[in-house]
Amino acid sequence: MSANINKLKNRKWLRLDEKQLRELPHSICELSNLTWLSVRNNQLSVLPSNIKHLKNLRILNLIDNQLTTLPDEIGELKELVELYVSNNELKVLSSAHIKHLSKLRTLDLSDNQLTTLPDEIGELKELVELYVSNNELKVLSSAHIKHLSKLRGLYLSDNQLTTLPDEIGELKELLWLFVSDNKLTGLSSHIKHLSKLRGLYLSDNQLTELPNEIGELKELAGLFVAGNPLTLEEMRKVVKLQNKMMLFKDVTGKDVKCSLFVFYFMSCE
Repeated sequence: MSANINKLKNRKWLRLDEKQLRELPHSICELSNLTWLSVRNNQLSVLPSNIKHLKNLRILNLIDNQLTTLPDEIGELKELVELYVSNNELKVLSSAHIKHLSKLRTLDLSDNQLTTLPDEIGELKELVELYVSNNELKVLSSAHIKHLSKLRGLYLSDNQLTTLPDEIGELKELLWLFVSDNKLTGLSSHIKHLSKLRGLYLSDNQLTELPNEIGELKELAGLFVAGNPLTLEEMRKVVKLQNKMMLFKDVTGKDVKCSLFVFYFMSCE
């Protein structure tokens, strides 16, 4: 790789996917003109600290590796717009990793082993998509989302969350909220402020009721609640869009599990 580095010095993009790499060659970090680097589906367990020299990098794809942590120096890649680290073995994401990534629009941390998120994630004001599904998160705090005013997609499924902060209602641009397969016992009425929300995914939680305010979400096109102990009666009382639905009556008893697709159909099992 080093022998050919001079041939690559003007490259803007570089794909090293599926190369069975156990480490990222240090010479790659000399390619200061790179704006796009993909090393997905390798066997990387660490990244070199001199990755900080890729000052022009805008997209970094590290999906499907064996990373347990990221070097603090990744926080010096201030031009990053998209960072993909899903399907690794990350246990910790520190403030040093992200606090200076002020241009970041997409952050994918799904399919890792994270138990917490740094508060500084809530300072990424340009963020449009945040993926943290399939981790071990127990808390999503107001600090994590309070300044994410441009967020359009929030993906939190397959964690251990028991609640969402009231500040969820401040995500005015949110279109998609995925919180399936958690341990939610309630949902904040502040969700009514998500006036642009189109998809709300709440399947497989511990919800016994939904806030009436869901009926105020005029743009909602899909509400998914399968796997919660909700009755059909509760569903019909809470959701105020019945004139746009076709309802299929349950025949298995009152403690039914329902999947509601607003504007399309309701099916129960």
